[in-house]
Amino acid sequence: MSFASELRQVPPSSQAGGGAPARKGASRALAVPTSHPFGKAFAAAGITYIVATAILLPAVLRQLPVDASSYALGYATARALAQFIIAGFVPALITGMVVSQSPRRWRFRDIAFSVAAMFCLVASLQAASALPG
Repeated sequence: MSFASELRQVPPSSQAGGGAPARKGASRALAVPTSHPFGKAFAAAGITYIVATAILLPAVLRQLPVDASSYALGYATARALAQFIIAGFVPALITGMVVSQSPRRWRFRDIAFSVAAMFCLVASLQAASALPG
């Protein structure tokens, strides 16, 4: 019998047909940590990065003059794409470490909300540090 199949077994006290009912916290004792925490965190960061860049890119390109050169368009696009690389990587790394150390199972939605909240925090700190003055 493998380790994973042992975790799936129902304790004898909670099997149908008799015995005392299972304790309320018994299911928490068999909790399995989240599988692929870093993969899920980086997937959520990638989705957040794509959404944030899709919002920022049109705003940056609207500020260019109508007769902007291809170099100016390329430079503005590169700045918009590079703006959120650190803001996407750091929250994914931190969330992946927290989720991998957590004894409870995290759903992808919880990981995505955590990454998105930290993304906003890191991006705002990045923008505040770039302000002149």
